[in-house]
Amino acid sequence: MQSIALRAIAASALLALIQPSGWAQAPSDTKPGNPRADIDAAVNDAGSGINTERKLGEVQQIKERERYFWTRRGVQLDSAEQIASGKRTQLDFSAQRAEAVEILRKQPPADRAQGSWTAIGPFGIQMFNWAISPVNGRVSAFSQSPSSTSSLLVGGASGGLWSSGNGGASWTAIEGLGTQSIGAIWHEPGNASRVWIGTGERNSSCVGYFGNGLFLSTSGGSNPQPRNGSGSTALNLSYITAISTSPTPTSTVLVGGKNFCNNGSEQSGGIFRSTDSGNSWTKVLQGAVEDIAYLRGNAAIAFAAVGGLGMVKSTDSGQSFNRLPNGLPTVGSSVTNNQGQSIGTIFLLSTVRMAIAAYDPNLIYSTFTYWYTVPANPNQSLTRTDLYRTTNGGTSWSVVRRDVCDGQCAYNHTLDIDPIRQADPLKPRLVLGFIRPWLSNDGGATFNVMTNPWGSSQQVHQDTQVVRFARIASGPLPSPTPLWLGTDGGLWRTDNLGSSYTNLNNGLAMTQFYDIAVHPSQVNGVWGGTQDNSSVARLGANLWSTTVVSGDGGSNAFDTGNPNIVFQFGYANPLPFITRSDQGGSAGSFQSVPTTGMSTTATDRFPFIPSAVGVSGSVFVGASSLYRASTNVSAGNVSWTRIANNLTQGNSISVITPIRKLATDPLTLYVGDVGGGIWRVFNATGSNTPPTANVTNNFPGGVVSDIAVDSNNPSRIFVTRGAFGGSKLYYSQDQAATWIARGGGLPNVPANSVVVDPNTPANVYVATDIGVYRSFDGGVSFQRFDVGMPLGSVAMDLELQNANRKLYVATYGRGVFVTDL
Repeated sequence: MQSIALRAIAASALLALIQPSGWAQAPSDTKPGNPRADIDAAVNDAGSGINTERKLGEVQQIKERERYFWTRRGVQLDSAEQIASGKRTQLDFSAQRAEAVEILRKQPPADRAQGSWTAIGPFGIQMFNWAISPVNGRVSAFSQSPSSTSSLLVGGASGGLWSSGNGGASWTAIEGLGTQSIGAIWHEPGNASRVWIGTGERNSSCVGYFGNGLFLSTSGGSNPQPRNGSGSTALNLSYITAISTSPTPTSTVLVGGKNFCNNGSEQSGGIFRSTDSGNSWTKVLQGAVEDIAYLRGNAAIAFAAVGGLGMVKSTDSGQSFNRLPNGLPTVGSSVTNNQGQSIGTIFLLSTVRMAIAAYDPNLIYSTFTYWYTVPANPNQSLTRTDLYRTTNGGTSWSVVRRDVCDGQCAYNHTLDIDPIRQADPLKPRLVLGFIRPWLSNDGGATFNVMTNPWGSSQQVHQDTQVVRFARIASGPLPSPTPLWLGTDGGLWRTDNLGSSYTNLNNGLAMTQFYDIAVHPSQVNGVWGGTQDNSSVARLGANLWSTTVVSGDGGSNAFDTGNPNIVFQFGYANPLPFITRSDQGGSAGSFQSVPTTGMSTTATDRFPFIPSAVGVSGSVFVGASSLYRASTNVSAGNVSWTRIANNLTQGNSISVITPIRKLATDPLTLYVGDVGGGIWRVFNATGSNTPPTANVTNNFPGGVVSDIAVDSNNPSRIFVTRGAFGGSKLYYSQDQAATWIARGGGLPNVPANSVVVDPNTPANVYVATDIGVYRSFDGGVSFQRFDVGMPLGSVAMDLELQNANRKLYVATYGRGVFVTDL
């Protein structure tokens, strides 16, 4: 799950107030004029001056995104879920998705439905005139070839694997993995042509579900082949976070990761070892693994950072590992402040990361994020991240800095050590990545922020996922050492330790879309809500721009009678962040819209991404009730009318579909909810209390992910199910009086969207979690319809622009594609 940019607003301002002694002063993070900010204050822990995250603040927002992702797929999260250790009520679905992808892989292209898709980006998003531009999707993995600092591989959270031979000036997508979710990339240090790729991703709401195992390329990243073993020797990881090969023999490989979705526990992952280049595997350690490394000069020694355990070490080439407790935090140990006073007790080790100095294998740094309770309030859970160091290969450890985190460190943090030896070798140059990257030139005694705060002068996107100093197998490195930063907004490089940056996002297509809306007639007009890159618009041929800064963007809606009016709905917390443009949705033309008339109750709440739709003269948005906007006034005077109070009986609305055969007909809305209910609302624009009818009838339940009505014959209705098992498409030919299971040929993964071609109503299109399918017989049978799309793409939303006969699909990680009908 990707972080929300708004979480960073207060981070550095808080540091300026409560920074520990020796931490460099940071400028205040603010977003001037943003009406959406609802940022929790830092917690001063018993007057110790320690900055901590509030349980229901930043971390909770991440959890709400995760909850939204899984709820839309019919997987409920335990209502008693704790922030630190969630549990799902159903088992891991990653195997079902992997099976469906394997079926796709075995089907030759000739078996696919005819037609081809064209990628239209974003290949970089222009963010107003900000120095950060262009931005892209979340980078989750990165590797530089040991033979050249110009040969790069980068992986997206769900944005695929990309290669560059010119230092990132241009990029080429590498296909063949069956998933677009990348968790780890490893170049073998002694052979740059051998590259290992682990799928799935550590910081995503879709982690295990999108994982597809481990792959090996013998040609620098291209043509990757699976290396997952089988049966009792299988590599059993939902997603892979770390890979390391022994210096000799290189056929010995260690792989670590997690099975986040398997019974809801991260601890079911572990370390696996292969001695035959991945043809068979043995599990050697149980735990939620973050980092693994063989020592380059000693094949017998390997280290790993493991959530729940801490730091572990092997002295037998990875056949077994032992925990290194001396001086490191453990469950039950005391938490102390800078004065050595006890302020709490650790009850969970959350995230553990590590970095080993290239010039001294005995010098290792590690960060520990842990949850602890406060004696004065045992029900209050706080989290802290401390930095540790060993100078003797892990025999003993000492704390370097307490509370090095500048926010959300249970979600993301990373570190690396400059491979160039400093004047004092025990005080290496060190970079920590949290919300922003922080640089230490004295081994962690002091730090300085490396980028400006959020705003027009910030050089690098928030939420650092990767920090990586350059390394080459032979020859000297430039000084200072080049450094790459991978964030929730793409990839950057600095050759001068942050004095300036090179933006490497042009040509990458890694944007994660929740939803799109297309202009009724403007061929280039596409608006969409993205994960952590706000709302965006395609205002010209492949020119994408941010329309309004909102953290996560959400649903978009046109007033079809006046397409100059565009509404955008950001994530709800608890009410949605709403903006409106009267200038055709151009960048910078959106103004904040009040939520006057909206409210939430225990039975009427907005989902994280609210569903919305526009029609001529009206815009509707759903909580558990249905709201209608007054659109014929300026943005600042818009108000909302609840026209169907608790329509869905406590379930959040998942889709709103309008139907009006003639312009003079009263507007009818079909509304679906996450509990499997379907409702019809009559005369939705003509009354504040329109008649409603429950038309669920014999529909079997499961999330109603989309509803499509044949505009030529409103009695014909199609409904997709966001669910595992059972039919993914249902059809009614009698205006929802009865429902018939259809969708032969659709895979056993959730379906997310459906479109009926108004010119040829027998043609039905369905978007699923592994791509798009097409039917020529009214939905009875389907074929793959994915030529031109990456294999296994997560297709989120379909929109048909009939004026130009174009069908658009928004994907969760590879941007938007279009095909001519």
